[in-house]
Amino acid sequence: MGLSAQVTYTVTVPEGTNACYIAGDMTSWSHQEMNRVDATHYTITIATANETQKYKYCSGPNWAYEEKQADCSGAVADRTYAANDVVACWAAVYVPSAPKQDVVIKVKVPETWTTPKIHFWGDKSSTWPGENMVQVGEWWVYTFEQINIVNIIFNNGLGAQTSNITNVSASTCYQVNADNSYQAISCEPVVAGRIYTVKVPAGTKDCYIAGDFQSPYPNWGQIRMDQVNDSVYTTTISNATGAEGYKYCSGPSWDYVEKQANCADDVPNRTYASDDVVACWAQVFDPLSTSVSGAPDAHTLVYTDGSVIRVRVDSKTTAAVYSLQGVLLQQAEFSSNHEFSGLSKGVYIVKLNGVSSKVLLK
Repeated sequence: MGLSAQVTYTVTVPEGTNACYIAGDMTSWSHQEMNRVDATHYTITIATANETQKYKYCSGPNWAYEEKQADCSGAVADRTYAANDVVACWAAVYVPSAPKQDVVIKVKVPETWTTPKIHFWGDKSSTWPGENMVQVGEWWVYTFEQINIVNIIFNNGLGAQTSNITNVSASTCYQVNADNSYQAISCEPVVAGRIYTVKVPAGTKDCYIAGDFQSPYPNWGQIRMDQVNDSVYTTTISNATGAEGYKYCSGPSWDYVEKQANCADDVPNRTYASDDVVACWAQVFDPLSTSVSGAPDAHTLVYTDGSVIRVRVDSKTTAAVYSLQGVLLQQAEFSSNHEFSGLSKGVYIVKLNGVSSKVLLK
């Protein structure tokens, strides 16, 4: 086949295409707009082209809109001339009338990336490895002025880089991980501290929360909540992020854990919500009926004696004393009778062998 003095390119494009461009050896790989024949066909004759030259199609005037394989993700190899080409899919569909806008890109990168760079192509283009980003607080920031779409790569200028991040058309925040993977993340600051509020069944006399909380709060230990009214309790966990799992109890042990509405099935660990509802308790904790004071009878394991709390056992066990707010005050392991002293007058919770007792020191 001899070389032509000019070449006419004709292409069938996907429905919904608004424009079509060709870029190749014959255009020095700049994008040249084609002539619309109908909704799915475009053509152009290039006088200086010959049939040996490589080329590709785009739905818009830059590489952000290049053609893709039928799965809309796989790259299409540079074409060789055919009289009737077919484009299966576009990376993005160009909308000529779409208003341009400023797009702000923010990223958090590994500590080893001392000066992150952003390489881009599309409505704006850079040469590798791109342009330096500017640090603003915890973020590295770059602003594209008046664009529709751009593709980006984050890199450190020393060989570490993300994969292509394509079709960016709005302000977005990213996290680059140590293995150079990335994900889009919320641009909102992480606010420490959560207020937990729960509506409880009628007849509830106390309410506790236990979860995957960090020090100084007990990890999966019951924390007593504040009563708002007969059916609502609340508390603030000052260092919670909202990602922790948790459950409610009507008393200071798992004997009183919440249950499903049938009062039998377990409730899965909760994820944070500002307004929770408990359907049923395994049993209802009654602080008054479980309180113990004075001398023991033959069956009492925990009792008070003046200003001390005494525990009577005949085998190795562990007991702990908590404030009503769920703060651990004292804990001991022992094999015979033991006493907890040095406590002020007041009401305490003693946990022994999975059973909680409320005691009063007068």
